[in-house]
Amino acid sequence: MEKWWNDWVMSENHEDSIQHVRGQGRKRQMDIQIDSSAKQRLSKQFPPACNVGGYGVVGNGGLTLRSQKWLIKAIELCPHAKWSGMDTATNTNMSMSCHATNDINEDAYFATVLNGIGATMPKAYDASLFSVEMIWPEEVASIYGPWTKNERMDRIQQRWSFKNKQSLKYDDSDSGSTFKFGGSDYTVPIAMHKPWWYQPTEMLQSEGIAKK
Repeated sequence: MEKWWNDWVMSENHEDSIQHVRGQGRKRQMDIQIDSSAKQRLSKQFPPACNVGGYGVVGNGGLTLRSQKWLIKAIELCPHAKWSGMDTATNTNMSMSCHATNDINEDAYFATVLNGIGATMPKAYDASLFSVEMIWPEEVASIYGPWTKNERMDRIQQRWSFKNKQSLKYDDSDSGSTFKFGGSDYTVPIAMHKPWWYQPTEMLQSEGIAKK
């Protein structure tokens, strides 16, 4: 993602791009406010993928809740040359400082641009509680935190809206949030995206994961 972003950002002159976005006539009636943090983020390097306060580069599109407002910002600030519907190659009025040229999936495009322009993104562990494809919440927590079971339970309670913390435990009991497989604990998120590509069949067909 970092290499894509560095390739897509054309220049340091971003004011023309932002004024163009604000001034374009639109058929839709929506007030797109380009805040200062998003504006400045265009002229900087891609945010670090390593752990910074629990944040990582997230955005896989298998199952995603996305803000329409931020998607519009992403397209207008860094349109895709092929899929945006904007003629970024020949339109002389299109003074965009950034545009995507790679033939990539939409989730990779949006994940790159949303992180690049400073969109509001979830912490890595919170994202893993919503949906998992390749790695489970426990592995995410081992890289990005939170580091203790109590902290993880607080986040689970917050994200899954449990009113009574005592009603959910971080264990594999009937009221717990995890199941055991191969001697390790795994938290089952709200949803899973094609887990059969990455997870062993015996795990996905186990009684523990079926109960959760």
